[in-house]
Amino acid sequence: MISHFKFLEFNPVRHQRGAPAARVEVWENDRGVISACDWLWMTKSDIKKNILEWGEDPGLLEALSHYER
Repeated sequence: MISHFKFLEFNPVRHQRGAPAARVEVWENDRGVISACDWLWMTKSDIKKNILEWGEDPGLLEALSHYER
C-alpha cells in the first residue's frame, strides 16, 4: 500500500514540451516496512487524481504547486 509521495524535481523544459514535468517518488508500506518503490513523472492532472485517491500528501501538494506558479 502506498504510504506517501516525495517531490523530487520539476523540469520546466519537459513542461514547455507538454510532457509530465513533476518527478515524484512513491513510498510504500509493506507490512510495516516503509521503502521507496519507484518514481514517476506526473502531469498536473495525474497529481490531482492522486490527491483524490491518497489524500493531501505533502509531496503531491509540493509537486502541484510547481504547476501553479
